[in-house]
Amino acid sequence: MPLIKRIRHAPKQFFCLAPVDRESHATNYTRLVKLLILLFTSQRRGGKSHPMSFEPDPYPQIPAVFPDHTRSSPAPEALIPQYCLESADFRYISMTHAGTVLFPRFYNNIFTVIDQEALNTGQLIMLELHVNGLIKDRTRLRPWHAGEIMLFHNVQGWPLAEMIDSSNHARFLYKNNPLDLSQPLVDIIDSAQQKREIDINGYTRELLTAQLEIFAPGYLALERQGLEAQYDLANLLSGDDIRDYNFMVPLR
Repeated sequence: MPLIKRIRHAPKQFFCLAPVDRESHATNYTRLVKLLILLFTSQRRGGKSHPMSFEPDPYPQIPAVFPDHTRSSPAPEALIPQYCLESADFRYISMTHAGTVLFPRFYNNIFTVIDQEALNTGQLIMLELHVNGLIKDRTRLRPWHAGEIMLFHNVQGWPLAEMIDSSNHARFLYKNNPLDLSQPLVDIIDSAQQKREIDINGYTRELLTAQLEIFAPGYLALERQGLEAQYDLANLLSGDDIRDYNFMVPLR
């Protein structure tokens, strides 16, 4: 299945700005796959763990991709104007009498963005916008921090600014350092677990491997063969399954 280019019936708030065509950008594609799998991990011990469980179907776990990289990739600052205006999606655009373009339906929403730096460092962007589409607040974070932030935002209405405030780092952005996405997937999570940077309930490498197989079936077998770029994102756990599945619950 090709990566989703545009979602017409409902706008996504999850984007990839980096070139990730697996034929011409295999390394980027492989790192994207790892980031998407790592989003299934969570610091939470209950409730909805996947940060995209509130995204529209189909394939809420796959970002919308900007396909035209013959020019430079769009910057996060131009994300919403370019997304709406280039696709002529005027359902989410308003204009004042003075001619100022506004995006009121995106105001106070949190967007998750994968850019080239995210693929290099393993740290996604989360950002919140002003009504004119300009960035109000933003941060970079490890994938497993995203679930709790999105839960508190979507269920309890917390703004991003409050969660990324330094007083809340211990809760929402604990040990928020870059990740080495060149490592095998199990090693990335295992290293963080051994350093106590993430706390997986009932953790063992065997449990981790079994759970990865649940939400990314077939990935580890391809990784062992050096064929990660062949992994199809459509195989990732999706739909109602990501809304119900909690990574922190042991299988046994």
